[in-house]
Amino acid sequence: MAEIAKIENSKENQNVLAIAQLGDMIEFMRGTYSHWAIYVGNGCVIHRWGDDDGIGRSVGFWGNLLTFSGTQFDKATILQSPVSDVLKLGGKARVNNYLDKSTKPLPVEIILDKARRALNQEGYNLVYSNCEHFATECRYGQPNSRQVQVAAGASAATGILMATVVVATALVLRGPSEKTDEEKNSNTIQTKK
Repeated sequence: MAEIAKIENSKENQNVLAIAQLGDMIEFMRGTYSHWAIYVGNGCVIHRWGDDDGIGRSVGFWGNLLTFSGTQFDKATILQSPVSDVLKLGGKARVNNYLDKSTKPLPVEIILDKARRALNQEGYNLVYSNCEHFATECRYGQPNSRQVQVAAGASAATGILMATVVVATALVLRGPSEKTDEEKNSNTIQTKK
């Protein structure tokens, strides 16, 4: 069964290469996170890449999210690789130019030039300089990472939920409140009348 899934993924990935256009963003979906690259033709992409994809592999996506300084992954380099090398770590590939509806892509020549000029640059930071930031910077001229935005939103929602639970628990454990001096005086005045 696993062999059939591999064959199906392989066929799907080959179909992606058949439809990919120069300058397209290729998303390599890997479960909890995606790896991003720019398609440069001949079955190759340019992308921000660490040892064994370093990103997401050693401590997982959420572990990386907590590594805001990116120091664990600062050896990531912009490389040109065959798509087959990127797929060795598993997952499925797809063309995903998700910002095309809201942002006009740069001309293909500029996208490819930006990607090629970045070759061999080192550095990585999950929050502001990851592989998705690189791909969107090349294609649209501005870095963006939907993955970071989603994770940050989830973290904020979790924080709000936790604060609500703490406040609600404190109110329940506090029990009935004592009357304030003003309420006591009001009751005393009403009783005397």
